Amino acid sequence: MRSVRPQGAAGSGTQVPRVYQIRDGRRWRVVIGHEGRSIYVGTFASLDEADAAARAKRNALFTANFADRVSALTQG
Repeated sequence: MRSVRPQGAAGSGTQVPRVYQIRDGRRWRVVIGHEGRSIYVGTFASLDEADAAARAKRNALFTANFADRVSALTQG
């Protein structure tokens, strides 16, 4: 399960942090870094699902994650 490139890199087509497109081009993988470790969240069929999972995991791990909390409130 190697990713093509991190999202947000030149030519990636998306700006979702810690979401990577899997090499088959149809699925998305979420990996969050926390306290020096990589935490695998899962693979998802759509970018929207992966984005929601990444936000939920970041909110669970980082209690002072105001950027995701504010954006979640304004979107929904």
